[in-house]
Formats: sequence, C-alpha cells, structure tokens
Amino acid sequence: MKNIGDPKALFRSTAYYYARYRMPYPAELLNLVRARFRLDGTGALLDAGCGTGQLAMALSGSFSRVVTVDASPEMIAEAEQHALKSAHRSIEFEVSQAEEFAAPPGSFRLVTFGQSLHWMDLDDTLRKCRTLLVSGGGISIIGSRSIWGGESEWELAVVATIKRWLGEARRAGAGSFGNPERPFEVALADAGFTDIESGTVQASFELDIPAITGHLYSTSYCNRAMLGHRAGEFEADLERTLLALEPSGRFTWSPPFDYLFALSP
Repeated sequence: MKNIGDPKALFRSTAYYYARYRMPYPAELLNLVRARFRLDGTGALLDAGCGTGQLAMALSGSFSRVVTVDASPEMIAEAEQHALKSAHRSIEFEVSQAEEFAAPPGSFRLVTFGQSLHWMDLDDTLRKCRTLLVSGGGISIIGSRSIWGGESEWELAVVATIKRWLGEARRAGAGSFGNPERPFEVALADAGFTDIESGTVQASFELDIPAITGHLYSTSYCNRAMLGHRAGEFEADLERTLLALEPSGRFTWSPPFDYLFALSP
C-alpha cells in the first residue's frame, strides 16, 4: 500500500479545485461503459471514491438509482452542491471509505471507480464489490494519466517546477506515491471477476495557465496545502516557466483514459 497517511485528509484542500479543474470524462468512454454493461435506465450504480461526482453525474441517466461514496467530507460537499445546481438532485451521497460502505448484497448493477481504486485497499474493496453486485453485474475501473508522467515539453516543464518547490519524489499528501501492489487485472481475476476487458480512449483538452494551476491544486502531489504560504511564489514561477515555452499561455493536453471492465459471476 502507499504511505498516504489519513485517507480523509488526502484531498482535504483539493476539493474546490477538483470540482472546477478536473477534465470531464470523454463521451467516447462513457458510451463504452453504457454499451459494455447494456445500461438502459434501470438498476443502481455505486460510484466508489466519487470525488466531486463527475462520473456519477455523467452516468446518472443510465440508472434508476445512483449512490456515491467518498472518504472526504469536503469532496462530498462539493458534489452535493454541484448536483443541486445541475438537475442531479436524486443522487445519494455518503461519506465513507469504499471498503466500509454498507448495503444489502446484490444492491447494485454496476460499481465504478473513476481514478480512485489506487487509493484503496485493493483486495478488500474488490471483495466488497462482489457482495454488492447482482449476479452478472459489472465493475468499471477508469483512470487517466496526470500531468506528472506526461512527455510533452510543457508537461515536463511543469513537473520540473513542482520538483523545485516540493522535491524530487512524487508525493501523495503527507506521504508518498507508489504503484498498486499488483495489476488491477490480476486483482480482478483473483477476486473472481470474469470477462475482463481493457482499453484506452485518447482525449484532448486546451488549457491555459490558470487551468493548469487549478488542476495541479486538485492533485495529491501539488496542492495548496503542500505549498502553504509559498503558493503565490510557486504560481509566479510556474507562469514564467510556461510563458517561456509558449507566450500565448495556451497548451494542448492529451491524456489517455484507461479502462477495465469486468463482470461478477
């Protein structure tokens, strides 16, 4: 497991930025989820580690009931506010770690993880999913590459700037970031899931410097809580660095969105 400290505190300072600067899930990817699991407006969805609710809201029209859980009260508060403003008032929100969420067996047709499973206890979470899903229900695991890990000139420059201020290692809140214990595909098979399917959808977004900064502040490796009183100086350094590369201050970001689909027997 990663050394992340208190999971409830990991994204405490990021919720505001997460709701406003995380990129939307590509329509192509959402359509793949709907087609793979033959979603038709019936059954229930559980979005585990929902963050500020982007994935749940995007898929809400494909279910009769939507439940979201997240360990962060701040994330849930942002999700509830957004739902009230955007005609998603029927979504149920609960502050809970996914491993501890309680519901009757067979309550859900689909469980989704949108960039969240890597923060959880892998085996406990997947075992929990098996009990919560109806027979033949599905699990969808979605993740996208962050700016950290990108190979474009501007992404490398952003990471170099972060390292100047926060050190060489990629951080995760008060702890450190590491890879999952083993591939999700292996863990899914070990947990008894079948018909495992993987793939990638390419996305493209146009970002300006405030959007890049806001996105960084939504992450576990470069948020305002880490920078503290130095945040203004960091922002000025980042702006200088990026304008030296592109005076217009506009950049194309093309992160891949990876997905894993599987069925519960």
